[in-house]
Amino acid sequence: MSARKSKLDQLKVITPCSANWEQMNGSDQKRFCSECSKHVFDFSQMTRQQIEAVTSIHQGNLCARITRREDGSMVMLNAPLPIYSSRRSNSPMLSAAVATMLSLSVPATAQPITIEQGRVVAQPQDKQKNNGEKPEASAVSSVSGTVVDPAGAVILNAVVKLIAPNSEPLITRSSAEGAFHFTGVAPGAYTLTTESPGFRLSILSDVRVTTSIETQVSVTLDVNSTETLSGVVVSMPATLLALHRESDLIAIVTVGKSKAIHTEEESKQLQTALHISSVLKGDTNQRVVPFYHWVSEANADELKVGDRLLVFLDGRRSEDDKPIEGFEANDWSRSIRKLDDAELGIYRQRIEELNSIMAAEQPNQHELVEWLVRCIEEPVTRWDGAFELEQQVNMLESLNEEAEDNEKGTPSHQSVAAEISQEAEAAKAKENEDSRTEDPASDNLYSLMTKEQKARVSNVLFGIETLSGGDLQLVNLVKAWDGQRLASYLAAQLQKIASEAPPLAEEMASILAELIDDAAVQEAADAYLEGIEYDSSEYEPEENTKNQTLKPKTVAAQIAISKRSVKLTAFLAVANQKLNR
Repeated sequence: MSARKSKLDQLKVITPCSANWEQMNGSDQKRFCSECSKHVFDFSQMTRQQIEAVTSIHQGNLCARITRREDGSMVMLNAPLPIYSSRRSNSPMLSAAVATMLSLSVPATAQPITIEQGRVVAQPQDKQKNNGEKPEASAVSSVSGTVVDPAGAVILNAVVKLIAPNSEPLITRSSAEGAFHFTGVAPGAYTLTTESPGFRLSILSDVRVTTSIETQVSVTLDVNSTETLSGVVVSMPATLLALHRESDLIAIVTVGKSKAIHTEEESKQLQTALHISSVLKGDTNQRVVPFYHWVSEANADELKVGDRLLVFLDGRRSEDDKPIEGFEANDWSRSIRKLDDAELGIYRQRIEELNSIMAAEQPNQHELVEWLVRCIEEPVTRWDGAFELEQQVNMLESLNEEAEDNEKGTPSHQSVAAEISQEAEAAKAKENEDSRTEDPASDNLYSLMTKEQKARVSNVLFGIETLSGGDLQLVNLVKAWDGQRLASYLAAQLQKIASEAPPLAEEMASILAELIDDAAVQEAADAYLEGIEYDSSEYEPEENTKNQTLKPKTVAAQIAISKRSVKLTAFLAVANQKLNR
C-alpha cells in the first residue's frame, strides 16, 4: 500500500460529536455546524483528491464524518475515469499469474471481497454459423453485462475492470442502467473485478472471450456493512523515526518558484520547485524536484522563495496507485520543517545516525533505543523521542489489558507486557545483538530501556523549569517508571500556573490525580475539571505584539481565570495534603 493511502487510513475520530448532520446547512460534502461554529466534511461524499486537499490544509486536524467498511478502509467517491477506449492486447492466458495480476490491479483497501470461480463463456447473439471459415488472427470480441445489488437494483458508476496477465487492465464504469461494455477485446481468459462504495469487491475469474461473440456477464455486489463516526478528526503526528522509515526522500532544500496546477473549490494545488542541496536518505539524481502540495485560497502559502527546509517526501502515486511525476509530503503536519542552522545541524546528525543503524540487515534494537534517548536529551528532537517511546508504553498497556480480559480466571498466565519485558531482559543479559525479526517495530522499544537510560530521561524532565504543552509526552513517558517523583514535580508545576489555570493545567491535574490514586484527590480533580470555562478572548492572537505592552485582559476573561484559579488551588490543597503525608 502506498504511503499516501496509509495517510488517509490513519485519520481517526478522536472526539466523537453527536450533532445531527441532517440539521446542518450546506452541501453533501461540507456543512456548517452551528453548535461548534465549524465546517464539517463528509469524506464518504468526496474523492480521494478532495479529502487530501482539505486534510492537508488543516494539517490533519478538522471536523469530519468518516465512514469505514468492515475491513477499516475508508468509504469515498471514486475519481472520474477517462472515457473508456478500446485497445487490443496480446492474447491472454489464465494461469497462476492471476494472483499476482490481482495484487497489482485491485486496491488493497477493497477487502473484504466476494470471489466467484468458474467459467463464464460467450453467448452467441444469433444462431448464424460461420460456415467453417477460420477466424482472422486479429479478430476481437466484446464483454458486457450489468451490475446489481442483492435486491436486483442496478448500481451505477461501479468501477469494472477486465484484467489479463501481463497487460494493462481495461477499465470502465457502469451506466445509470447498471450496464457496462468492453469492445475490442482479444480472445482468451480474463478476470473481471467490480467495486463500488458500500459494497464488497467482486472478483469473477475465468471469464472466457470467444472470437466475434459477445460475452455476457451478470455481477451482483454484496452489501458491505459500514460504520460512520463524526467529530474531530486527527492524524497521528509522525515522529522522526516514523518519517525516516516511511519517506522515499529526505533532503535539505531551498524553496523555488511555485505555480498553481489544480483548483478544488476553496483550495488549490501548487507545484513548487525544491532545489536540493543535500540528500540525507533516498536515491535521486535530480537537483530540482517538483513538490505538490495544497493551500487554501484564503491563506498565503507558507513556503517562501529562498526558505531552507528539511523535507520528508514520498513519490506521488495516481488514484490507481501507480507512480507519477513529482513528490508530496509524507505526513500531514511534520514533513516540512523550517529550521535555523543549529537546529538543522542537530536533525542532520540524528538522521545520519539513524541511517547507520538502519543500514544493518537486522537493525540493532538497543542502538535504536539509545538513539531515542539521545533525541529526548536534545530539546530540538525531544518530542520525536518522547512521543515514540510513549506510544510504545501505550502499546504495552493495551496488550496487557487485552491479555487480562482474555485470561480472566487463569492467574497463572503472565501478562503480555511482563513477558515482553522478561524477553528483553534476557536479550540484554546475553548481549544478543541480533534482532528477533527484520522489522525493528516488531519489538517493543520501551521494554528494552535500561535503568540508566530511564534515569537520563527522568533527569531531562525534572530539569525543565516550566512545563509546556510540548512536554506532556515526556511526562506520560516518565510516569511509567518514576511516578512518585513525578507527582511532587507536577504539584510544584501546577502551583506556578495556578493564578492563570491555563488549559495545560487540566492535563497536569488529571495525571497528578492518577498518580496519587486517592478517592479524595480524584474527587477534587473532578470538581476542578467539571464545567471549566475559558473566555474566547483568551485565544485571540495579537497582531504584531513585538515591542508592545501586553494588552489588558477583558473583564470576561478575568472572571473566567479567577474561577479556574480558585478551583485549581482547592485541588492542589487536597493533593499536597496527600503528598506530604
